[in-house]
Amino acid sequence: MLSLKKCITMDDGALNLLMMLDDEFQRLDKTLLITEYDHLDLLVHIAEKEPLFLKFRSMSDAVLHMENSILETNGYHPLEEPIQLMGQQLLSGLSHKEIFTLSSHLTHRSYNLGDSIIKKGSSPEEVYFPESGQLAI
Repeated sequence: MLSLKKCITMDDGALNLLMMLDDEFQRLDKTLLITEYDHLDLLVHIAEKEPLFLKFRSMSDAVLHMENSILETNGYHPLEEPIQLMGQQLLSGLSHKEIFTLSSHLTHRSYNLGDSIIKKGSSPEEVYFPESGQLAI
């Protein structure tokens, strides 16, 4: 993964070097992802033609993609059924009585795809115990 956040300009020569780097990565059966290039008009224009190494403009989207790829490669598949409080890793070691007491203080919420639950820099005021679905942090 290569961030171009600090790159000031991009010309055809630099673009050719990136294409050669991508070719070499492909030859080695590796993936090159270039991110944070919105300020480089040449790459933004080329990204519209959808070369794979310009698939993710933000670093966080590229990291999430790579995390999912690694998990999938290693046989991880999300659970189909909800994870109850007893099954939450953070709560392992609590007794049934303690979990029951905790559950009386919880509120069940549902979110839609793309909803923001917590914003970067916000004060931690709540704890979440996801039952199902996928979260990107």
